[in-house]
Amino acid sequence: MALDRNNGKFPIEKIGINNASVINAFCSKHDKELFSVIEDKEFIFTDEQIFMLAYRAISRELYLKYCSTESNKNMKEYDKGQSKEIQLLIHMISNHMTKGTDLAIRDLEKLKSLYDEKLLENSFNSIKYYCILIDNVPEIMSSAGWLPELDFNNKILLDLNDKNIMFNSLTVSTIGLKDRKGAIVFAWLDVIDSKACIEFIKSLNEIPDDYKGSAILKWLFECNENIYWSEDWWNTIEVDKQKELIDSMMNIMSRGPSLKDYKSFSSCLSWKINEIKTNINL
Repeated sequence: MALDRNNGKFPIEKIGINNASVINAFCSKHDKELFSVIEDKEFIFTDEQIFMLAYRAISRELYLKYCSTESNKNMKEYDKGQSKEIQLLIHMISNHMTKGTDLAIRDLEKLKSLYDEKLLENSFNSIKYYCILIDNVPEIMSSAGWLPELDFNNKILLDLNDKNIMFNSLTVSTIGLKDRKGAIVFAWLDVIDSKACIEFIKSLNEIPDDYKGSAILKWLFECNENIYWSEDWWNTIEVDKQKELIDSMMNIMSRGPSLKDYKSFSSCLSWKINEIKTNINL
């Protein structure tokens, strides 16, 4: 396991730009057909384009959860040669992760089917979004889904222990636009309870523009597994801030996420917000 080889820390690996954010959930033919509206056309923030960004993120999350099922099964093999106490701990963790993955798959399969229905109907007006347009291509690239369990004030929005509720997922996509500009696109399907998604976005919207970038940076590292960043940008950050960001990635495995202290990263990004596009009432 990579964590074993890196003293329990997520390893940072250098990869080619063409391999970043590659999603193997679809074959190349269907990937090309499905996402041509965002890959081959100018992104002008139509409902369809934003829907397809969210669809890609949800599809990726479901695909990775399927992969996690196999990883969780293999995890029990790591108890070989360990003491009985360690073996018991490994089995407890494996069982806990398996239950969590099974519940996530349950919700994501239902959510994906709702996206599929809207896609087949060519109906995209149920997508809700909050898009931050910035003056440069984002140094950090991501496409992911997340259960908005808390906001930027660390207010709890969801009880993830309630197994009887189907949770909606908030998606994020960071994208480049023409003229070397970019956007951070938050989106969700408004056909099931979306209160937590809206409350999370409201807390982001209330943050002054000068700090929105650092808040998103904190959130991406704290709550997101699918994250890629520019080496040139990373090398401009002070070493102690690099360590804080990497430590943030580990928090979700220890104490859970915390988003309130985002201001400490204000020196890490210099995003200038040009515009905010949204179709929700804030």
